[in-house]
Amino acid sequence: MNCQQYDKEKFLDQFSQTEIFKKIRSDYKYLYSDFREIDLPESKIPALRGGLNELSIFLYSIFYYLNFLTELDPKTIADIGCGSNFLKKYIPEIIGFDKTPEADIFSYFDKDFLENNLQKFDCAIAINSLHFISLKDFSKRINDFGKIIKPGGRGCVTFNLQRMLERTALHEFAEIFEGSSKTITVMDYYNFLKEEIKKIDYKIITQDFTFIADYDNWLRKKYEIHKGSGWPLFDEAINGNYNNIPDHVIKEINLLVFNGEFEQALDDRFNGNIRLVFEVSEIDQKFY
Repeated sequence: MNCQQYDKEKFLDQFSQTEIFKKIRSDYKYLYSDFREIDLPESKIPALRGGLNELSIFLYSIFYYLNFLTELDPKTIADIGCGSNFLKKYIPEIIGFDKTPEADIFSYFDKDFLENNLQKFDCAIAINSLHFISLKDFSKRINDFGKIIKPGGRGCVTFNLQRMLERTALHEFAEIFEGSSKTITVMDYYNFLKEEIKKIDYKIITQDFTFIADYDNWLRKKYEIHKGSGWPLFDEAINGNYNNIPDHVIKEINLLVFNGEFEQALDDRFNGNIRLVFEVSEIDQKFY
């Protein structure tokens, strides 16, 4: 699939010149691209878990994806699951939908919402609000979401992989991964989601799987902590390049490094670690 991907340095160079960035800079003390960049002492962690506003932190990478929508000069942008509706301050075309006091309209995305809002909005966004589903429903969820967008419009969605894993039943894991008895790895999920994206009815403008980078960073740190005598470089180990490495060292690496969970790499709660922007065309819309 040929599409653009987020480049932090390139985007920040352009975004920092905009009026939106200047407003954000005046509203918040600390700006980060993503949640995983935040480096705080342990004493600050409870406040972080309670929300970024308390720490005057803003994560700006979401505007890279929103720019693909605003460049169309839409008159209406539906923000499904808007929460505190904070994006409306910077993009006034937004109409926030949620069951929160700050929302413009007290509503949420379900079958009734979909039927009542078919092709109603120029563009639509859903930031970590549609991912409370099984992995099996990933592409269907996005296809349904796209039906509220007018032909020619665009949608932006972010999903957290961990939220979907929590809602995927054991028999569904067995079905998805063909009853495999081996431990399911981060790459298994990555490959599954890449195939799911092919089932999306709309043209993909940009896609990013940030959990891959998160997992790589987490695994590198874990490798360095446990690294023992005779271990190869991390990049060699991750690629299974064990030339001239004794069997007992390989077993040691697999036991101490590659035999663990990777939930720590899935904690990008605020911006999502699966990010997509898509475009809807007239022939995409299927109402059956």
